[in-house]
Amino acid sequence: MQRLSFVITVFMTSVVPLSHLPVHANTTTQPFRIAQDGKALVKIVVDSKNSTKEELQAAKDLSDYLGRVTGGKFDIVEEKELPLDTPAIYVGNTAFADSSGIHCKSMAPQHGRIVTRAGGLVIAGGRPAGTQLVGFYFLDLK
Repeated sequence: MQRLSFVITVFMTSVVPLSHLPVHANTTTQPFRIAQDGKALVKIVVDSKNSTKEELQAAKDLSDYLGRVTGGKFDIVEEKELPLDTPAIYVGNTAFADSSGIHCKSMAPQHGRIVTRAGGLVIAGGRPAGTQLVGFYFLDLK
């Protein structure tokens, strides 16, 4: 079975309603490659010490579904163990998300953001389940 290569470039800059989930997506115009030729090009990053169980589940869901679609293995790693300059998808409450202006703890429970920043894609939302909702939204982007 042939697997697809994915190049993710998010161009949205305003609120996009998804049922009850306002999603804010800000981005550069550079492509963010997540997989090519059946191989994952990024890690999925969490900070399990500061994440909710829903945020950790969102990371597992992304790993699982991106793997199914691309054929790649998307490892979930702790943010503190990630080497600098490693392309990654940061899920939930991470220092990278915080430095990108996404503060999960202060977001409304069902709000989320998808943001690309310098070698990283952030998928995060309010607590408890905003990150899960925006993760599913990301997987459903066409």
